[in-house]
Amino acid sequence: MMARSPNQKWMKAGALALVLAAVGCGATTGNAPDLADAQESLTAAAPVYTDALASGWADWSWATRNLANASPVASGTRSISVTYGPWKGLYFHNAGLSTSGLSTLDFQVNGGANNNPALTAYVTKGGKAQTTVAVAQYCTGKTIPSNSWTPCSIPLSALGAAGVTLDGVVIQEGAGKTLQTLYIDSIQFNPATTIDAGSTTTPDAGTTLPPDAGSSTPPDAGTTTPPSSGGVWIYRDAMVSPWTDQSWAAHNLSNTSPVAAGSYSISTTMGAWQALDFATTFSTSGHQNLVLAVNGGPSGGGVALRARALVNGTWQLGTALGPTCAGGAVKANAWVTCTVPLSTLAPANSTISAIAIQEDSGKTLPTLYFDEIGIDTTPSSSPGSTPDAGSTTAPPDAGISTPPDAGTTTPPDAGTTTPPDAGTTTPPDAGSPPVNTGKESWVWVYTDYSNVLNSIISHKSSFTHLSPTFYSINYNYQSGVAYYATCPTSSGYDCASNGSNNFNGLTTKQFTDQARAAGLATVPAIYAGGANGGTDQGMTNLLDNVNGAGDNFINAMTTEAVNNGYAGYNLDWEASTAGSAYADKFVSFVNKFKAALAPHGMSLSVDAIVSNINGTWCSSNNGFIDLAKLNNSSIDRVIIEDYVSSFGTATTSCQNVVMSSSSPASCDYTVTGMMNMMCSPNLSFDKAVIGLDADPNSTNPVAGQAMSALHSYGFTRVAIWPQAPFMTTSGISPSGSTWYSLLQTFLTQ
Repeated sequence: MMARSPNQKWMKAGALALVLAAVGCGATTGNAPDLADAQESLTAAAPVYTDALASGWADWSWATRNLANASPVASGTRSISVTYGPWKGLYFHNAGLSTSGLSTLDFQVNGGANNNPALTAYVTKGGKAQTTVAVAQYCTGKTIPSNSWTPCSIPLSALGAAGVTLDGVVIQEGAGKTLQTLYIDSIQFNPATTIDAGSTTTPDAGTTLPPDAGSSTPPDAGTTTPPSSGGVWIYRDAMVSPWTDQSWAAHNLSNTSPVAAGSYSISTTMGAWQALDFATTFSTSGHQNLVLAVNGGPSGGGVALRARALVNGTWQLGTALGPTCAGGAVKANAWVTCTVPLSTLAPANSTISAIAIQEDSGKTLPTLYFDEIGIDTTPSSSPGSTPDAGSTTAPPDAGISTPPDAGTTTPPDAGTTTPPDAGTTTPPDAGSPPVNTGKESWVWVYTDYSNVLNSIISHKSSFTHLSPTFYSINYNYQSGVAYYATCPTSSGYDCASNGSNNFNGLTTKQFTDQARAAGLATVPAIYAGGANGGTDQGMTNLLDNVNGAGDNFINAMTTEAVNNGYAGYNLDWEASTAGSAYADKFVSFVNKFKAALAPHGMSLSVDAIVSNINGTWCSSNNGFIDLAKLNNSSIDRVIIEDYVSSFGTATTSCQNVVMSSSSPASCDYTVTGMMNMMCSPNLSFDKAVIGLDADPNSTNPVAGQAMSALHSYGFTRVAIWPQAPFMTTSGISPSGSTWYSLLQTFLTQ
C-alpha cells in the first residue's frame, strides 16, 4: 500500500462489487518500491471507498450499513459500519473496472465486538460471482481482531480477477450468523508494487485438528508421483500459489502425522456433504489427471468421497474418488494414490475455478488425511505407482457426464433416498449418460410429482435440471419461507394459507435427494404473478422491500435451499400489472438474491413471458424484465416461455431481431420469432434458455424443427413444459420420435 502517514498506509477505495465470505486475510510480501515505482503505484491504484464511494461506484448492498460512519476510522474521517445478518453483504457496483496492471484488493477491517468474524469476499465479472475467498487468511496476523484495525490484501489471482474487467465487489457474512456491528475502511485495488500485509503462505482455514495418535505413517508414504513436466502442484506441505484454500470442512493444513511425503499433510473431519475446496483459475487444456494421496486413518477405509470441479460458476457432478485409487478404495491406516481423469470432472479444455473432495453419503466421517495433491499431464491409466498397487482399479464412477449446476456447497441432508425405480428395466431410449457438451435440458414439474420424477429418472440421459413448482408467493408475503405450492387457494392460484410439504407423497428433500442420486439438479420454481393465475402483490412486496419483505425472503429461501440441497431457484414470475417501473428494482433484487446463493454454488433463473419483456412491442414496451439490464446483472438464466405451435420462418442462424416499441403492432408468436427475440444483442447466449411446450396443441407438431433450430441457432439450453400425461408424444413430429430422444440428441450434439 502507499502510505499517507505511518498510521494511514491503507488508502480508501471506491466500490467494485465484491463479496467477502468466510476466509482469512493474508497478503503477499514484496520488496519496497523505489520512489518512481511508488509514484506509479499511487497513480495506478483504483480506489473503491475513501471516506465515501469513489466516482462511478453504486451501493447495492443488502446489509444494514452506514457509509459515513464517524468512528472508528482507519484513515480519513469516515468508514463503513455494517451489521451483518446471515449471508448479508456489502455490494458495490461499477459499470466496469479493468484490473490490468493491478495485483491486489486491499482494505482495512475492524471486527468491533466480533472476534475473527467469518467474512468472505468475491468480485463479479459480467454480473457473475467469481471465486469466493475467506478474508481472514489475507489479513495481518491471519485473523480479524476485535476492536482494532488490521490491513488485508487479497491477490486478484485468488479472486479469479487478474487481468479482467470487473463490475462488482461484495463483502459478505459467510457462516449464516448474525454479527455485531463491524467496520471496513480504505478499500482499494493496487498494482503489483504495493507494499503488502503479510505472508503468501495459506493458513489453516478451518479448525485445527490434532493428528490421529493411533495412525502411523505407512510404508508406502511418499510414493505419490509428482506432476510431470508441465503439471502443477495444489498442495505440498502447504498450499501452492496461486491455489487458495476455501474448504468448508474442519481441517488442518499443517498436520504432522501421518504424512505421505515432506513434513505436513492435510487432516480433515468432514461432516455430511462437507468438503476440502481449493481454488484458482486453471485451464485443463494439456492436463490429464488430478493426482493425490489419501489415508483413511484407523476407521476410514472405504469411505464415500467425490471429486468435483467448479466450471463457470457451476459445480459439476464429478466422480467417486475411491474407484480411482490404487486398490479401488480409500484404505484404513495406509496411503494410496488416486488418479482422477480430469475428463470425469469437467468438459475437455474448460477453465475450472475450484476443485473439491467432498463427503458423498450424508455422513460424518472419521479423520482422514490428504497429501501431495496436484494435476499432471500424463495419459490417464490405472494407478500403479504405489507399493499397494496391483489390484485391478475399478473405472471411475462417471455418473452423469453432463452435470447439474447443483451440488450446492451444502448438499442434501443425510439419508439420501434411493430412487424408487432403482432396479427397474431401463427404457429403450434411456441410453447412456450424454457426453459432457456443457448443454442443459430443463424440465418443469408441476403435477403428479412422484410419478413424473420416476419417469425423469428412467430417462435421465435426456435431462440435466428439474424445476419442480415447490413454492408460491401468490399472497401478501411478509417474511419466512414462501408458502408451499400445495397451498389451498382462495381465488385462482392465490394462496389462502400455507400448504403442506407433501408433493404426491414426497417432501421437497426426498424429491431433491432422489434427483441428486440420479445426477440431476433440482432448481425449484417459485410461482407468482397475476398472469400466472394469482396476484402481483407478493412480487411487488419483495421488489419494493415492504417492511423488509425482500431481505426476509432472500434470507429464508437461501437457508431453505441449503437445508434441502437445491441447485438454486427459478423465479416463475408472470406479472399482470408490474411493468417497466419495476425493471431496475427487479435487477437489484436479483443481484442481492444471487449474492446470497453464490457462496453455496447455487444459480438463479427467471422465467419470462413475452408480455413481461420490456422494450418490445410484445409488452407494449412495458415489462419488468429488461433483457439488457438483466444481461449486466448476476442472473444465470433467462428462460423464455416459447409456447407456440407455429414454427415460423426457418433460418440457419439467429437473426438478432431487436424488438422495439416502434416495431409492428403484432408480436411474432412463432418458435423462431421467440428465438430471435432471445438472440437480441441485449442478452448473451450463455444466459438464454428456450422454453418449449410439450403439448399436442402447441410445440409437438413442430418439435423436431424446433430442436434443430435450437442447435443451428447456437442455443445450448432448452426447457420443456410437459403437459399431462407427462411428455406425451401425441401429434409429435417427426413421427416415431419422443421428447426424450429429441432432448438426448440435443445434449450430445
